[in-house]
Amino acid sequence: MPCLQVEDVTRLLDEPGVQACFYRDHPVPFVAGVESLSLVPAQTRSLKTLLSAAGASSMDIPDGRRHAFANINTPADIAGLAP
Repeated sequence: MPCLQVEDVTRLLDEPGVQACFYRDHPVPFVAGVESLSLVPAQTRSLKTLLSAAGASSMDIPDGRRHAFANINTPADIAGLAP
């Protein structure tokens, strides 16, 4: 996620009264306390299971920031990023 900015993560940290939070349809990035790991057995650990067990809330990606959550895996993906 090379277009992700500090503000994108800060929004998750600043969500009032929330212990765990992520952007809807994008489990990464997320914010959850370390104690959340103990809620999920080691053999079944996955981000979706962790977020569910932690009671994580989801928030919408802000207008104009959807491009920051693009899945980039190849040089062609990087070349296709909008400037």
